[in-house]
Amino acid sequence: MKKFVDIQDCVSRGPREMTAATIRLDNGREYEVQFAGQRTGYGEKKFFICPRCGSRRTKLYLYGDRLLCRSCYPGAFYRTIKNVTPGGDLYIAHLMRSLARKEQIELQRVPFCYLEYRKPKYRHFKKWHTAIVKLQALENMRGQAIFFNKRYPLDVIRGVLKGENALLYVCTLQELDQYFFNWEDGSRLYNRFPDYFLKRQ
Repeated sequence: MKKFVDIQDCVSRGPREMTAATIRLDNGREYEVQFAGQRTGYGEKKFFICPRCGSRRTKLYLYGDRLLCRSCYPGAFYRTIKNVTPGGDLYIAHLMRSLARKEQIELQRVPFCYLEYRKPKYRHFKKWHTAIVKLQALENMRGQAIFFNKRYPLDVIRGVLKGENALLYVCTLQELDQYFFNWEDGSRLYNRFPDYFLKRQ
């Protein structure tokens, strides 16, 4: 049984100006949901309003007789990564895939390289660029987890996802691809491809 509702299912079936709807899940019960809109560079994006906390969400999950957002959902939510080391390469790869889905970026592969992605014509440049920088930053951390067994604290990783880490704004995409950085103190650590660059010199 499908235990969540996705905003795309509602947007594709209802008028864009709708502010509320009654939906029926596979359990046969009906649920009232409310919508909020956010202006974008190419129109308006619809979100659910979480009945408990009032935040805007693209998915609501069935819990008992209520629909709740991920933050309000009790217990461990990321069951798919429950046996993965927090801060490890598989954990970060999972976050990269989640971020790519959220930003509507089709992830070609992991490891991630910004050179393989071009901004679609309809996307706002700043939003697109910010998402690509975050993905390249997470790839930088993932590489350190693989090569040096580095495990960043979860608050440091969340800081990158929320756009709060200063390195996101002082490093170019090329630098994030070529060098490893310490995401806790902002220092540059190692050249990611030392043999390659030695051959070029």
